[in-house]
Amino acid sequence: MRYRLLATTILALSVVLAGALCGESVPHRPTWTERRFHAAPRAVRVAWAVVMEQAGLSVDHREVVGRADELVTRWRRFQVEDFGPSVAHDTPTINRDYPYVSPTHLRQGIYRVRARILSRGGGTWLVLQTELLADAYNVLEFEQQQVERYSNGAIEDVLYARVGQALDRTASSRTTNPPW
Repeated sequence: MRYRLLATTILALSVVLAGALCGESVPHRPTWTERRFHAAPRAVRVAWAVVMEQAGLSVDHREVVGRADELVTRWRRFQVEDFGPSVAHDTPTINRDYPYVSPTHLRQGIYRVRARILSRGGGTWLVLQTELLADAYNVLEFEQQQVERYSNGAIEDVLYARVGQALDRTASSRTTNPPW
Protein backbone atom coordinates (compact mmCIF):
# COMPACT_ATOMS: atom_id res chain seq x y z
CA MET A 1 0.00 0.00 0.00
CA ARG A 2 2.78 2.40 0.93
CA TYR A 3 4.62 1.63 -2.34
CA ARG A 4 1.50 2.25 -4.40
CA LEU A 5 1.09 5.72 -2.83
CA LEU A 6 4.76 6.48 -3.43
CA ALA A 7 4.53 5.34 -7.06
CA THR A 8 1.39 7.44 -7.61
CA THR A 9 3.06 10.49 -6.07
CA ILE A 10 6.16 10.11 -8.23
CA LEU A 11 4.04 9.66 -11.35
CA ALA A 12 1.94 12.74 -10.53
CA LEU A 13 4.98 14.91 -9.91
CA SER A 14 6.72 13.74 -13.08
CA VAL A 15 3.61 14.55 -15.12
CA VAL A 16 3.36 18.01 -13.54
CA LEU A 17 7.06 18.72 -14.12
CA ALA A 18 6.89 17.47 -17.72
CA GLY A 19 3.92 19.74 -18.34
CA ALA A 20 5.76 22.69 -16.79
CA LEU A 21 8.66 22.15 -19.16
CA CYS A 22 6.35 22.21 -22.20
CA GLY A 23 5.23 25.73 -21.30
CA GLU A 24 1.60 25.31 -22.38
CA SER A 25 -0.88 27.43 -20.52
CA VAL A 26 -4.54 27.02 -19.71
CA PRO A 27 -6.93 28.81 -22.10
CA HIS A 28 -8.15 32.10 -20.68
CA ARG A 29 -11.87 32.22 -21.52
CA PRO A 30 -14.44 30.40 -23.61
CA THR A 31 -14.95 32.00 -27.01
CA TRP A 32 -18.08 33.70 -28.30
CA THR A 33 -19.64 32.37 -31.50
CA GLU A 34 -22.21 34.16 -33.60
CA ARG A 35 -24.78 33.35 -36.24
CA ARG A 36 -26.79 35.72 -38.41
CA PHE A 37 -30.50 35.13 -38.91
CA HIS A 38 -32.66 36.89 -41.49
CA ALA A 39 -35.46 37.61 -39.04
CA ALA A 40 -36.59 40.37 -36.74
CA PRO A 41 -34.94 40.52 -33.30
CA ARG A 42 -38.29 39.71 -31.66
CA ALA A 43 -38.64 36.55 -33.76
CA VAL A 44 -35.11 35.44 -32.83
CA ARG A 45 -35.87 36.09 -29.14
CA VAL A 46 -39.02 33.97 -29.38
CA ALA A 47 -37.15 31.18 -31.21
CA TRP A 48 -34.35 31.30 -28.60
CA ALA A 49 -36.94 31.03 -25.81
CA VAL A 50 -38.45 27.96 -27.50
CA VAL A 51 -35.01 26.33 -27.87
CA MET A 52 -34.15 27.08 -24.24
CA GLU A 53 -37.40 25.47 -23.11
CA GLN A 54 -36.81 22.39 -25.29
CA ALA A 55 -33.25 22.03 -23.95
CA GLY A 56 -34.40 22.41 -20.34
CA LEU A 57 -32.47 25.66 -19.89
CA SER A 58 -33.79 28.40 -17.66
CA VAL A 59 -32.58 31.92 -17.03
CA ASP A 60 -30.38 32.45 -13.99
CA HIS A 61 -31.66 35.71 -12.54
CA ARG A 62 -29.03 35.62 -9.78
CA GLU A 63 -26.17 35.89 -12.23
CA VAL A 64 -24.89 39.46 -12.37
CA VAL A 65 -24.52 40.40 -15.99
CA GLY A 66 -22.38 43.30 -17.13
CA ARG A 67 -24.52 43.95 -20.21
CA ALA A 68 -28.22 44.65 -20.36
CA ASP A 69 -28.64 42.55 -23.53
CA GLU A 70 -26.95 39.43 -22.12
CA LEU A 71 -28.86 36.43 -20.85
CA VAL A 72 -27.25 33.69 -18.71
CA THR A 73 -28.81 30.27 -18.19
CA ARG A 74 -28.55 28.04 -15.16
CA TRP A 75 -26.15 25.12 -15.16
CA ARG A 76 -27.60 22.01 -16.81
CA ARG A 77 -26.25 18.45 -17.01
CA PHE A 78 -25.62 17.00 -20.47
CA GLN A 79 -24.89 13.53 -21.84
CA VAL A 80 -23.30 12.33 -25.07
CA GLU A 81 -26.78 11.91 -26.64
CA ASP A 82 -27.50 15.64 -26.32
CA PHE A 83 -24.68 17.11 -28.43
CA GLY A 84 -22.47 14.33 -29.75
CA PRO A 85 -19.34 12.50 -28.68
CA SER A 86 -17.13 15.50 -27.89
CA VAL A 87 -18.07 19.07 -27.01
CA ALA A 88 -14.80 20.46 -25.65
CA HIS A 89 -11.32 21.27 -26.86
CA ASP A 90 -8.57 18.94 -25.75
CA THR A 91 -7.45 19.26 -22.18
CA PRO A 92 -4.47 21.51 -21.56
CA THR A 93 -1.14 19.86 -20.78
CA ILE A 94 -0.86 19.01 -17.11
CA ASN A 95 1.43 21.42 -15.29
CA ARG A 96 1.70 23.25 -11.97
CA ASP A 97 -1.03 25.71 -12.99
CA TYR A 98 -3.33 23.02 -14.40
CA PRO A 99 -2.84 19.77 -12.42
CA TYR A 100 -6.04 18.10 -13.66
CA VAL A 101 -6.58 14.85 -15.51
CA SER A 102 -9.90 14.58 -17.32
CA PRO A 103 -11.17 12.71 -20.38
CA THR A 104 -9.97 14.10 -23.69
CA HIS A 105 -13.41 13.64 -25.25
CA LEU A 106 -15.89 15.27 -22.94
CA ARG A 107 -19.06 13.17 -23.18
CA GLN A 108 -20.85 14.41 -20.08
CA GLY A 109 -20.70 17.26 -17.62
CA ILE A 110 -22.63 20.44 -16.97
CA TYR A 111 -22.97 23.52 -19.12
CA ARG A 112 -24.54 26.94 -19.24
CA VAL A 113 -24.99 29.39 -22.06
CA ARG A 114 -24.53 33.14 -22.26
CA ALA A 115 -26.58 34.66 -25.08
CA ARG A 116 -26.88 38.04 -26.73
CA ILE A 117 -29.30 39.02 -29.48
CA LEU A 118 -28.01 41.95 -31.50
CA SER A 119 -29.35 43.92 -34.47
CA ARG A 120 -26.63 45.03 -36.84
CA GLY A 121 -25.68 45.00 -40.48
CA GLY A 122 -29.18 44.33 -41.78
CA GLY A 123 -29.78 41.22 -39.73
CA THR A 124 -30.20 39.80 -36.28
CA TRP A 125 -27.22 38.11 -34.68
CA LEU A 126 -27.46 35.47 -31.99
CA VAL A 127 -24.17 35.42 -30.09
CA LEU A 128 -23.50 32.45 -27.77
CA GLN A 129 -20.81 31.45 -25.30
CA THR A 130 -20.92 28.03 -23.64
CA GLU A 131 -19.22 27.37 -20.33
CA LEU A 132 -18.51 23.75 -19.38
CA LEU A 133 -17.63 22.04 -16.13
CA ALA A 134 -16.22 18.52 -16.13
CA ASP A 135 -15.10 16.05 -13.52
CA ALA A 136 -11.34 15.81 -13.25
CA TYR A 137 -8.72 14.38 -10.94
CA ASN A 138 -6.32 16.83 -9.29
CA VAL A 139 -2.95 15.06 -9.24
CA LEU A 140 -1.51 17.44 -6.64
CA GLU A 141 -4.33 17.16 -4.12
CA PHE A 142 -5.31 13.55 -4.96
CA GLU A 143 -9.04 14.30 -5.23
CA GLN A 144 -11.88 14.64 -7.72
CA GLN A 145 -12.83 18.21 -8.65
CA GLN A 146 -14.83 20.01 -11.29
CA VAL A 147 -12.81 22.08 -13.73
CA GLU A 148 -13.73 24.48 -16.47
CA ARG A 149 -13.38 23.18 -20.02
CA TYR A 150 -13.77 25.13 -23.24
CA SER A 151 -16.40 24.42 -25.87
CA ASN A 152 -15.30 23.41 -29.36
CA GLY A 153 -18.51 24.80 -30.86
CA ALA A 154 -20.54 21.56 -30.96
CA ILE A 155 -23.12 22.74 -28.41
CA GLU A 156 -23.44 26.13 -30.07
CA ASP A 157 -23.90 24.52 -33.52
CA VAL A 158 -26.76 22.37 -32.21
CA LEU A 159 -28.42 25.37 -30.54
CA TYR A 160 -28.07 27.54 -33.68
CA ALA A 161 -29.60 24.76 -35.79
CA ARG A 162 -32.53 24.48 -33.37
CA VAL A 163 -33.09 28.26 -33.46
CA GLY A 164 -33.09 28.10 -37.27
CA GLN A 165 -35.62 25.28 -37.20
CA ALA A 166 -37.83 27.21 -34.77
CA LEU A 167 -37.68 30.27 -37.03
CA ASP A 168 -38.54 28.11 -40.08
CA ARG A 169 -41.53 26.60 -38.25
CA THR A 170 -42.91 30.02 -37.30
CA ALA A 171 -42.35 31.36 -40.84
CA SER A 172 -44.04 28.34 -42.47
CA SER A 173 -46.97 28.51 -40.05
CA ARG A 174 -47.55 32.14 -41.07
CA THR A 175 -47.41 31.39 -44.82
CA THR A 176 -49.59 28.28 -44.70
CA ASN A 177 -53.26 28.92 -45.28
CA PRO A 178 -55.65 27.59 -42.67
CA PRO A 179 -57.54 24.45 -43.76
CA TRP A 180 -60.94 26.15 -43.83
